[in-house]
Amino acid sequence: MLLFAILTLSLLAIVNYRIGGRALLYPPVVFSAIFAFDLFLVWVAGDLFYAMLPQTLVVLVSGAFAFSLGSWLAMLQPGWQAPGTQVLPKSSDRMITILVAVVVASFPAYVYWIYQLVSARRGPAALSFLLLARMSMMDLMGKSLAFTVFGTLSEIALIVALIAFYEREGHSKRALLAIAVSIAMGLLMGQKSGPLSLIVGLLCIDWIKTKRVRWKVLVVMALIFAALTATIEFYVHLGGDSLEEKAVPIVQNFAIYASGGIVAFDRLARQPNVAPPVNDFYPYYLRIVRKLGGHVEVPEVADFVSIGPHGTAVNVYTIYWSFLELGYLGAIACVGVIGLLLTLIYKRAIRNSSLWVLLFAVLFRGVVFAPFNNQFGLWYFLFFVVLVWWFVYALPLHLARIKFLIASRVEALAKAP
Repeated sequence: MLLFAILTLSLLAIVNYRIGGRALLYPPVVFSAIFAFDLFLVWVAGDLFYAMLPQTLVVLVSGAFAFSLGSWLAMLQPGWQAPGTQVLPKSSDRMITILVAVVVASFPAYVYWIYQLVSARRGPAALSFLLLARMSMMDLMGKSLAFTVFGTLSEIALIVALIAFYEREGHSKRALLAIAVSIAMGLLMGQKSGPLSLIVGLLCIDWIKTKRVRWKVLVVMALIFAALTATIEFYVHLGGDSLEEKAVPIVQNFAIYASGGIVAFDRLARQPNVAPPVNDFYPYYLRIVRKLGGHVEVPEVADFVSIGPHGTAVNVYTIYWSFLELGYLGAIACVGVIGLLLTLIYKRAIRNSSLWVLLFAVLFRGVVFAPFNNQFGLWYFLFFVVLVWWFVYALPLHLARIKFLIASRVEALAKAP
């Protein structure tokens, strides 16, 4: 049954590739292919994972069909015509430079904050700096104003890096600086989701800008992706003591990181009460209640569940887990709606409209990480995406209009008798 699911998802990816006009980043192509690849890892990993139920595989295949169906419906919508290619106004270009400068100037304070946290909880010498940083982040999540400020700074740095890369013509060094700082901020927190999300977004933007897959860029991004993953696994999850001894565990952890969520989702099918699903909006609601003085426990992270006979455990359960309160059919339907909405954004993004390109670049990580968790429920992050876009592209135009109106009024008053 597992091999049949892999073949079905692979065939669905090929069909979507043809329907999408041979576009490699057409959302259902990647959605189907990434689940096929991760199930393939489960298949070749042998006894690293528990065997999966046929019912779970049916849910995964059905979800891929629902996502594809939503995308097909979006493709039926009449094409949306964006304005012709526009030259970036100098005022917007200056705003990008200012934002990059602000991020770079804030970096030393960011590093100092991380250093203070790690120094305050120095444990055994065997514990690496990144592991201690990660432990500190987990303790502060949702409880510290400083964590909120610097965590938001890290997210804004990611958005600024994407915009700087999108507008990199004539400013390649500015883009590289913004990318380097964003990756460094994510790594110093001991987490890989931020840097990996940035790499995925950069690939999306490059593909949209060039209208093709540049294999050299793809290879470079893949190597950076692998290096970031290996670095975090080695220093955060494996202690960072001996690279030679940890080479095999790093490879195993890659398989666990890629496919563990799928196997964990299967464990929930067997024991639904092991990790009850949490709606994406629920933690934000509870945080507000806690800020108002209520004594509530906020589920910042999910419970762990064993996924293999060797004691391996994870606390991620694929994109479907967030919607399991609606039942399996409801979760599959929600994934179909996501496919519809994301493809509508995709259709506008491929016409090179800046806002839609940026939204697609940050949302596409939800497709890549769908076997891991649900990345589409981070609404506050989308708010910052739109806000930063407005500062770069809309605010300078509004300021120019205000300046023109003031100048016109002054001129009119000067000419008045």
